[in-house]
Amino acid sequence: MLEALPRVLIRSRCSLSRRLRAYLDEKGFAVRLEAFDPIRHGRELGRRNPKNAVPVFEQGDGLVLWDSRIIMEYVEDRSPSPALMPQDPECRARLRLLYDLADDILEPQVRAFTEATKGKKREKRAEAIVETVRTIDPHLSHEGPFAVGKRFTAADLSVPPVLLAAIEHGFDPARLPIRVRLWLQTVLDRSSVRKLYPDVRLKARAA
Repeated sequence: MLEALPRVLIRSRCSLSRRLRAYLDEKGFAVRLEAFDPIRHGRELGRRNPKNAVPVFEQGDGLVLWDSRIIMEYVEDRSPSPALMPQDPECRARLRLLYDLADDILEPQVRAFTEATKGKKREKRAEAIVETVRTIDPHLSHEGPFAVGKRFTAADLSVPPVLLAAIEHGFDPARLPIRVRLWLQTVLDRSSVRKLYPDVRLKARAA
Protein backbone atom coordinates (compact mmCIF):
# COMPACT_ATOMS: atom_id res chain seq x y z
CA MET A 1 0.00 0.00 0.00
CA LEU A 2 1.38 3.37 -1.02
CA GLU A 3 2.08 5.86 1.74
CA ALA A 4 -0.14 8.93 1.51
CA LEU A 5 1.60 12.22 0.77
CA PRO A 6 1.98 14.62 3.68
CA ARG A 7 -0.69 17.31 3.74
CA VAL A 8 0.31 20.96 3.93
CA LEU A 9 -2.36 23.48 4.86
CA ILE A 10 -1.63 26.90 3.33
CA ARG A 11 -3.04 30.29 2.42
CA SER A 12 -2.28 31.09 -1.21
CA ARG A 13 -1.26 34.72 -0.52
CA CYS A 14 0.51 34.11 2.78
CA SER A 15 4.23 34.91 2.41
CA LEU A 16 5.25 32.17 4.87
CA SER A 17 3.13 29.61 3.02
CA ARG A 18 4.73 30.70 -0.24
CA ARG A 19 8.18 30.43 1.34
CA LEU A 20 7.45 26.82 2.23
CA ARG A 21 6.02 26.06 -1.21
CA ALA A 22 9.15 27.43 -2.91
CA TYR A 23 11.37 25.40 -0.58
CA LEU A 24 9.44 22.17 -1.23
CA ASP A 25 9.63 22.85 -4.96
CA GLU A 26 13.40 23.37 -4.79
CA LYS A 27 13.74 20.15 -2.80
CA GLY A 28 11.47 18.16 -5.11
CA PHE A 29 9.61 17.01 -1.99
CA ALA A 30 6.08 15.89 -2.84
CA VAL A 31 3.19 16.98 -0.62
CA ARG A 32 -0.54 17.47 -0.96
CA LEU A 33 -1.26 21.20 -0.75
CA GLU A 34 -4.62 22.17 0.67
CA ALA A 35 -5.89 25.75 0.71
CA PHE A 36 -7.08 26.93 4.12
CA ASP A 37 -10.85 27.32 4.32
CA PRO A 38 -12.09 29.06 7.51
CA ILE A 39 -15.34 27.08 7.46
CA ARG A 40 -13.79 23.65 6.83
CA HIS A 41 -10.53 24.10 8.72
CA GLY A 42 -11.20 26.74 11.39
CA ARG A 43 -11.60 24.40 14.38
CA GLU A 44 -9.16 21.87 12.98
CA LEU A 45 -6.43 24.51 12.65
CA GLY A 46 -6.80 25.50 16.29
CA ARG A 47 -6.43 21.86 17.33
CA ARG A 48 -3.44 21.29 15.05
CA ASN A 49 -1.56 24.51 15.79
CA PRO A 50 -1.87 26.51 19.02
CA LYS A 51 -0.70 29.57 17.08
CA ASN A 52 -3.80 29.16 14.88
CA ALA A 53 -1.78 29.97 11.75
CA VAL A 54 -0.61 28.36 8.51
CA PRO A 55 1.38 26.67 7.12
CA VAL A 56 0.75 23.37 8.89
CA PHE A 57 2.39 20.09 7.86
CA GLU A 58 0.62 16.82 8.68
CA GLN A 59 1.99 13.34 8.09
CA GLY A 60 0.00 10.10 8.02
CA ASP A 61 1.68 8.76 11.16
CA GLY A 62 0.20 11.60 13.20
CA LEU A 63 3.14 14.02 13.06
CA VAL A 64 1.91 17.62 12.90
CA LEU A 65 4.31 20.54 12.47
CA TRP A 66 3.76 24.27 12.21
CA ASP A 67 6.03 27.24 11.47
CA SER A 68 7.63 27.26 8.03
CA ARG A 69 11.15 27.13 9.48
CA ILE A 70 10.42 24.01 11.57
CA ILE A 71 8.79 22.29 8.62
CA MET A 72 11.75 23.13 6.37
CA GLU A 73 14.26 21.81 8.91
CA TYR A 74 12.27 18.57 9.23
CA VAL A 75 12.14 18.10 5.46
CA GLU A 76 15.87 18.84 5.20
CA ASP A 77 16.65 16.17 7.79
CA ARG A 78 14.32 13.67 6.16
CA SER A 79 15.43 14.40 2.60
CA PRO A 80 18.98 15.79 2.71
CA SER A 81 19.51 15.99 -1.06
CA PRO A 82 19.62 18.49 -2.62
CA ALA A 83 21.07 20.24 0.44
CA LEU A 84 19.51 23.66 0.96
CA MET A 85 20.75 24.34 4.48
CA PRO A 86 24.27 25.85 4.55
CA GLN A 87 26.92 23.61 6.09
CA ASP A 88 29.28 26.35 7.22
CA PRO A 89 28.55 27.35 10.87
CA GLU A 90 28.81 31.07 10.14
CA CYS A 91 26.46 30.80 7.17
CA ARG A 92 23.96 28.81 9.24
CA ALA A 93 24.08 31.48 11.94
CA ARG A 94 23.45 34.19 9.35
CA LEU A 95 20.54 32.15 7.99
CA ARG A 96 19.00 32.05 11.49
CA LEU A 97 19.47 35.81 11.87
CA LEU A 98 17.74 36.46 8.55
CA TYR A 99 14.79 34.24 9.49
CA ASP A 100 14.54 35.89 12.89
CA LEU A 101 14.44 39.36 11.32
CA ALA A 102 12.01 38.25 8.60
CA ASP A 103 9.50 36.43 10.80
CA ASP A 104 9.60 38.32 14.10
CA ILE A 105 10.04 41.89 12.84
CA LEU A 106 9.54 42.30 9.10
CA GLU A 107 6.48 40.09 8.55
CA PRO A 108 4.34 41.93 11.15
CA GLN A 109 5.49 45.24 9.64
CA VAL A 110 4.48 44.14 6.15
CA ARG A 111 1.11 42.95 7.45
CA ALA A 112 0.56 46.36 9.06
CA PHE A 113 1.56 48.07 5.79
CA THR A 114 -0.93 46.05 3.74
CA GLU A 115 -3.72 46.89 6.20
CA ALA A 116 -3.12 50.66 5.86
CA THR A 117 -4.58 51.74 2.53
CA LYS A 118 -3.26 55.33 2.26
CA GLY A 119 -2.05 58.46 3.99
CA LYS A 120 0.46 59.12 6.74
CA LYS A 121 -0.16 55.79 8.47
CA ARG A 122 0.79 53.84 5.34
CA GLU A 123 3.91 55.96 4.81
CA LYS A 124 4.97 55.49 8.42
CA ARG A 125 4.60 51.73 8.08
CA ALA A 126 6.55 51.75 4.81
CA GLU A 127 9.37 53.61 6.54
CA ALA A 128 9.42 50.97 9.29
CA ILE A 129 9.99 48.32 6.60
CA VAL A 130 12.86 50.35 5.14
CA GLU A 131 14.50 50.72 8.55
CA THR A 132 14.32 46.99 9.19
CA VAL A 133 15.74 46.13 5.77
CA ARG A 134 18.70 48.42 6.44
CA THR A 135 19.60 46.12 9.34
CA ILE A 136 19.37 43.10 7.01
CA ASP A 137 21.72 44.46 4.35
CA PRO A 138 24.97 43.93 6.35
CA HIS A 139 24.16 40.24 6.85
CA LEU A 140 24.16 39.49 3.11
CA SER A 141 27.22 37.90 1.53
CA HIS A 142 29.40 39.93 -0.85
CA GLU A 143 30.90 36.74 -2.30
CA GLY A 144 27.99 35.91 -4.57
CA PRO A 145 24.45 36.90 -5.57
CA PHE A 146 22.74 34.85 -2.88
CA ALA A 147 22.32 35.48 0.83
CA VAL A 148 25.28 33.41 1.97
CA GLY A 149 27.38 33.18 -1.18
CA LYS A 150 27.36 31.74 -4.69
CA ARG A 151 24.73 29.04 -4.18
CA PHE A 152 20.99 29.22 -3.55
CA THR A 153 20.11 28.03 -0.04
CA ALA A 154 17.20 28.21 2.36
CA ALA A 155 18.63 31.55 3.51
CA ASP A 156 17.29 32.98 0.25
CA LEU A 157 13.74 32.14 1.34
CA SER A 158 13.98 34.11 4.59
CA VAL A 159 13.36 37.79 3.79
CA PRO A 160 12.48 37.72 0.05
CA PRO A 161 8.97 36.14 0.28
CA VAL A 162 7.99 38.73 2.88
CA LEU A 163 9.35 41.71 0.92
CA LEU A 164 7.85 40.44 -2.33
CA ALA A 165 4.46 40.35 -0.61
CA ALA A 166 4.95 43.98 0.44
CA ILE A 167 5.78 44.93 -3.16
CA GLU A 168 2.64 43.12 -4.34
CA HIS A 169 0.68 45.47 -2.07
CA GLY A 170 2.27 48.66 -3.35
CA PHE A 171 5.55 49.02 -1.46
CA ASP A 172 8.10 50.76 -3.71
CA PRO A 173 11.18 48.52 -4.13
CA ALA A 174 13.24 51.58 -5.10
CA ARG A 175 13.28 52.46 -1.38
CA LEU A 176 15.32 49.35 -0.60
CA PRO A 177 19.15 49.24 -0.55
CA ILE A 178 20.52 48.27 -3.95
CA ARG A 179 22.15 45.08 -2.58
CA VAL A 180 18.78 43.93 -1.24
CA ARG A 181 16.99 44.74 -4.51
CA LEU A 182 19.54 42.78 -6.53
CA TRP A 183 19.18 39.88 -4.09
CA LEU A 184 15.39 39.98 -4.46
CA GLN A 185 15.73 39.91 -8.24
CA THR A 186 18.08 36.93 -8.09
CA VAL A 187 15.63 35.01 -5.92
CA LEU A 188 12.62 36.10 -7.97
CA ASP A 189 14.30 34.78 -11.13
CA ARG A 190 14.06 31.23 -9.78
CA SER A 191 11.07 29.41 -11.20
CA SER A 192 10.06 28.14 -7.75
CA VAL A 193 9.59 31.75 -6.59
CA ARG A 194 8.51 33.50 -9.81
CA LYS A 195 5.40 31.35 -10.21
CA LEU A 196 4.27 32.39 -6.72
CA TYR A 197 4.74 36.12 -7.45
CA PRO A 198 3.85 36.35 -11.17
CA ASP A 199 2.95 40.04 -11.10
CA VAL A 200 5.93 41.40 -9.14
CA ARG A 201 8.44 43.45 -11.15
CA LEU A 202 11.66 44.94 -9.82
CA LYS A 203 13.65 47.71 -11.47
CA ALA A 204 17.10 46.87 -10.09
CA ARG A 205 19.51 45.15 -12.44
CA ALA A 206 23.20 44.36 -12.08
CA ALA A 207 25.47 46.86 -13.81
